[in-house]
Amino acid sequence: MFVIISTIPVGITGLIFKDKVSSYSIKLLAFSFLITALSLFIVKNIKGTKDDKDITIKDSIVIGLLQAITIIPGISRSGTVLVGCLLCNLKRETALKYTFILSNIEH
Repeated sequence: MFVIISTIPVGITGLIFKDKVSSYSIKLLAFSFLITALSLFIVKNIKGTKDDKDITIKDSIVIGLLQAITIIPGISRSGTVLVGCLLCNLKRETALKYTFILSNIEH
């Protein structure tokens, strides 16, 4: 259920902005790669405390909202979901599992 909740914001954002993000520049890609790298660097030392059974609806909404920015070309979807999971205080193993499941649901 939480994975489905996390996919809703990116789906809505994609429908709304699909025509706007079809054209992009090299500068936008470079900036987007930098944003992904910086966000991963910032959360690299976070060691969460929540397991799979501790995920809340609020966590899945926060992760989904962060994932919505991944419609910008160059922003890593899995990297952003991982950052969101760690910011929601999920354990690294749980964050990686949630990221993997979420990436498989959307393909």
